Amino acid sequence: MLFQFSILKNKDIYIINFHDLDIGEYDFKFILDNVFFEKFDNSEIKDANIKAEVKLIKHQHTFELDFDLSGFVTVQCDRCLDDFKQHVTYKTDLFVEFGEKSSDLSDADTRITIASNEIEIVLDKHLYDYAHLSIPYKNVHPDENKCNMSIINRIEELNTKQEEVSDPRWDKLKTLMN
Repeated sequence: MLFQFSILKNKDIYIINFHDLDIGEYDFKFILDNVFFEKFDNSEIKDANIKAEVKLIKHQHTFELDFDLSGFVTVQCDRCLDDFKQHVTYKTDLFVEFGEKSSDLSDADTRITIASNEIEIVLDKHLYDYAHLSIPYKNVHPDENKCNMSIINRIEELNTKQEEVSDPRWDKLKTLMN
């Protein structure tokens, strides 16, 4: 079965009611855009268009979620501080088991517990985390020529000025190193 949702129609679309589903596989598609990321404070993502495909595989006493995210996000360049579009992809699995009470915390990053009386799972926090995990550690323009050269030149200028300043308290120690 394929379920598609649009964030503009319902802000609670990141909830899957697994209780009504029979054992088997179900596909869900979500769009993560600006409206989605505005719900969270301190998001590194400024603008986004990410397609998230989630496959729910329901078993007798557990189920698993296979996440596949792909799209573009706008992030800040670490080198020149200008914004640019970064292509992102991310795939992961999340195993869900039932217990006395719900907990997102577990001894493994890919396993959570849901209370036995729950009938749905809220995915927005998981999608938010996975979208941020898809961003590379170092964010720089793919083409160095697109970096803002005036900012880079200014940074280099400030770095050379800082190197010229000498602290007389440490000058004597510097002579001991030679």
